[in-house]
Amino acid sequence: MKIGNQPDTKDCKARIEDPKRLAALKELETLTSGQIEALDRLVKLASELLNLPLTFVTFVGTDKQYFKSFHGLPEPWKSDPQTSIDDSICRFTLKGEILALEDVREQPLLAGNPILPKLGLVAYLGVPLTTQDGQNLGAFCAVDSKRRKWSEKEINILRELANSAMSEIMLKASLEKLQKEQKDKEELISLLAHDIRSPLSTALASAELIEMYLDDKESVFEESQRIMRSISWANELIENFLDTKRIDFRKQENKDFKQIEIVGFIKRCLSDLRPLYKHKIILESSIESLNVWIIEQSLRRVLTNLIDNAFKHGFSDTDVKVKIEKINHTFFKFSVNNKGPVISKKELKQLFKPYYQNEQQTERGWGLGLALVKSVISVHQGDVNVESDQDHGTTFTITIPFHQLKKTVH
Repeated sequence: MKIGNQPDTKDCKARIEDPKRLAALKELETLTSGQIEALDRLVKLASELLNLPLTFVTFVGTDKQYFKSFHGLPEPWKSDPQTSIDDSICRFTLKGEILALEDVREQPLLAGNPILPKLGLVAYLGVPLTTQDGQNLGAFCAVDSKRRKWSEKEINILRELANSAMSEIMLKASLEKLQKEQKDKEELISLLAHDIRSPLSTALASAELIEMYLDDKESVFEESQRIMRSISWANELIENFLDTKRIDFRKQENKDFKQIEIVGFIKRCLSDLRPLYKHKIILESSIESLNVWIIEQSLRRVLTNLIDNAFKHGFSDTDVKVKIEKINHTFFKFSVNNKGPVISKKELKQLFKPYYQNEQQTERGWGLGLALVKSVISVHQGDVNVESDQDHGTTFTITIPFHQLKKTVH
């Protein structure tokens, strides 16, 4: 790695705003949020080895420089560890060269920098923090409050410490990524367990009904068809679970959408769900038919979750109402309404968060179901709205476009 002895402004702005560098920086900032104790030890070690009052590790963003770790940093930066990009010296290390300055007061570009005297920064040594694919994120920096000629030994020490710092940053990022992947897997298993109850319960209920209707061939045929649909539904849930690319609704593509007649589709879904509940599911539709572009399995899961929640959280002696309406030439909506305890305004804001438990702590709470609903409808470029009051009960309304989407949603 080359060593420079003056700031190079050529292409400095382009290096700061390089999309690949910023993407790498954003990923690491997300994965390594918070304090990294190993970095704190390294900057303190640098201070002791080089006998310096100030050492720090920085990330350089588009408009700010962030002190990721530091030793000897004065206020106000200790409490608010960032500076504007214009006051940053570390931005000049993005060239990929070590910057060794004996006295910044002799540098025309830095002599007028207002924060350098406040930091006690006279001599500066900065080693770039570089990823394995060559992206420079910031620097490991050493500062002296007096003029200093940096020796080869000192430069090598800081270079090795910078390499160690980068290794610690990447290690923390890898661990965070593994933890996130583990959490995602656990969430997928919970989703599958949550969703597969409905088709299995439907199949079980239909099997029990067949025993009652053995002499009624028409009823037996109808229930056997429902069992086959339920088994197919459960099988599809398992296949989607095994294919992690498809189970992540945010990554589903236009090829997953199919044109479906929505009124008939909802009627079939409700027919499969009715045997699971003691009370009625009443369907009202202002339209006879409407062709829409949807991800069929995903929207079935939305409807199933909303119906299940409506019965679970509603009063035990009331029916659930489903309503379908065409809004205009672009959108249609369907709603699920139940009568039950009013959901407070505070709760309404929390409902779509994964694993949220309601204030009454009933059975499983809202769990993952509503988080799933929001994710699916987002992919459909639609909207989810919920209202709850004493007179009208609780109504979840889904609004989505019925034309084919023009682009993939991520």
